[in-house]
Amino acid sequence: MALGHLRRALPLFAEQAGQYADANAAVATAGRRRARRTAVVAALALVPLALGLAVYATLGPAKVPPPLTGSPSPTPSPRPSLVAPLGSPALPTSVPAAGAVLPDLPKDRGVGPASLLRTSYARGVMTVQIAATSGWYRLLITNDENDVPSLWLSPDGRWLTWTEPDGRTVLRDLTGTSQRRLAGRPVAWSRSGDWIIIDVPYPAKSYGLRLVPLAGGKERALDGNGRWSDVKGVLDTGEVLRGTDDQPGKTAFSLSLTDPGTGRSRRIDVDVSALLKPDDHVLGLADLPVIVPVTGSTAAVLVFTTEDRGHRATYVEFSLLDGTAMHRIDLSGHRGSAEISAFPCLQGRDLIWSDGKVLRHAVFGTTTGGAALELPADGFAYHLAGCRREAGYRKD
Repeated sequence: MALGHLRRALPLFAEQAGQYADANAAVATAGRRRARRTAVVAALALVPLALGLAVYATLGPAKVPPPLTGSPSPTPSPRPSLVAPLGSPALPTSVPAAGAVLPDLPKDRGVGPASLLRTSYARGVMTVQIAATSGWYRLLITNDENDVPSLWLSPDGRWLTWTEPDGRTVLRDLTGTSQRRLAGRPVAWSRSGDWIIIDVPYPAKSYGLRLVPLAGGKERALDGNGRWSDVKGVLDTGEVLRGTDDQPGKTAFSLSLTDPGTGRSRRIDVDVSALLKPDDHVLGLADLPVIVPVTGSTAAVLVFTTEDRGHRATYVEFSLLDGTAMHRIDLSGHRGSAEISAFPCLQGRDLIWSDGKVLRHAVFGTTTGGAALELPADGFAYHLAGCRREAGYRKD
């Protein structure tokens, strides 16, 4: 029974977001687009950005959420957090006690971005506990007993989505009050939360993959997907990262980056063999690489071992400009890394993982330290911002 809950509660780590198009021209174009979007935020965030750059020299600044409106009723506030993955809200340092009564997610105001969801499911009703910046809240989702809703927080924690039995998705803005329905299920988010790719089910007239700009603009259809050439992610510029028709190998694979607006594509050949150990390879489920975003110009591939495919504690970061392998992001040496129960969540270059009992955090480049969040044995699944797969499922 627990295994069944696990399958339903842990939808596969949707194979993620990464990116680019046409070398020098694409770099210039993407720079101009990002400059226009972030000029105001950069001005407001100048002081914290200077501090952040000292630690994360190669990563972009986190988005500044809009101010919250007044609250009609008091809500509990999470304890200050020791963990603040770049680009995502800080994780709480504790979770609600068993039987705690939480306020319902309000419809008349925003609660701020969320970093963590806790979910349980019984008799067609999913209970969602939301760790927002202004406190913990509860959301009840009624669904078909045979179709457990799939939840996803955008990487910046602003957007919460959940699926409905008809294949559509509800999209809620946690920083405000807007709520809308998307025609299909989410496939990938941009790290900024400005773009989402959805898969519209047949027999809808516009079935297939579609790129939706949440900041406004024209929704675009994407070409049909295949075994390896399916969508891997979407850049903050709206460019879509996919596989190619070439079969991926154990240490090398090819990607393509397409601008849906112009239709221009660029091929990226990736070879990470120089940063792999003798028994390492990059072929996961169905012998396909698992690709995840890191920064605006890099992505990472999950590393597996020949001896144990279940030990997933390493990524290799590579350039989206020329495919060069750059860094090995490894959990080796971190406490609890040998017993991780699901894919580690990569947020920028911060890794968050769990053995099913403790949620842990480590900064790339260190082998010790990192904050931890105890996960009580109360049957809840855990969802992290930007990650489709949960940290673990406790059912003791």
